[in-house]
Amino acid sequence: MLFTTAVMLVLGGAGCGRTTSTSRSAGTPTTASNRTEANRVARNLVSMVRVPSGSNSVNTPHNTGFERPEDFIGALASATASRTWIVHDGIDQALGYAVAHLRPGSKLESTGSGGGPDSLDEMQIRSWPPVPGVLGGRWLQLVAYSQGNKTYLTARAQAQWIITRQASERIPSNTTKITIRVTDDSGRIIHQLTVTKARTVHQVIELYNSLGVVQPAAINCPAEFAGALTLKFYDSTTNVIAMATSAADASPAWPPSAAAWDCFPITIKLAQHSYPSLSGNVITPLGKLLDTKLAP
Repeated sequence: MLFTTAVMLVLGGAGCGRTTSTSRSAGTPTTASNRTEANRVARNLVSMVRVPSGSNSVNTPHNTGFERPEDFIGALASATASRTWIVHDGIDQALGYAVAHLRPGSKLESTGSGGGPDSLDEMQIRSWPPVPGVLGGRWLQLVAYSQGNKTYLTARAQAQWIITRQASERIPSNTTKITIRVTDDSGRIIHQLTVTKARTVHQVIELYNSLGVVQPAAINCPAEFAGALTLKFYDSTTNVIAMATSAADASPAWPPSAAAWDCFPITIKLAQHSYPSLSGNVITPLGKLLDTKLAP
């Protein structure tokens, strides 16, 4: 079987539209609470699938590639769920019926088809919007396929939970000075400045403290970058208390939870200790804040 999932599923996150029912835990989300919600949502996405009357729930045939729930998007921190039916319709009719009876609000992300001499298959992947701070994406893969003289429909759901950033991983508010350096791909310094104005220092800290943790993904990243942006945060004239480094061309307009930020991580050190890398575009807002060009 051959399916090609659109790269933009991983690069840009889920699409837009109304959501399926998603409850949120009281209080500030944590990685653990988000994982629990992702498992609930994945099960609910599968349970909402409707099939033609007379269809029977069965185990997936072992030679189809759908024997178990698994990641089909490339977002690794995900919960999955699946279910399979034998349907008494053709492939196109079975898939069309399931899609037509989904709750409103999904967006078509990808289609595919494949098969060999003895089998045929048709596929759609639908998405629902992220839940800020909780879920990075919600997807449902519907596949109709034939095996022998039977037609099967498999629904596989995936919900990506957000790995949260701890309060202890934020840049301290007692920062009094920030140095900013931009280097090109050979390491040559092409731009540097020092910020000491209290309001601007606070705004830069606020920008970096608003970032989330990079969400792990199985994607192919570019081999080279166009240089580096390095910020050092001081609590005195000479004492560095934090440092943030990122690729100087990491300025795409992706959602902060998009898995593609795994290719453009913002490494963070506090008191010489490394912490989980951060995600997001700091190049554009930092350049506007400082009224200067930061890219090489």
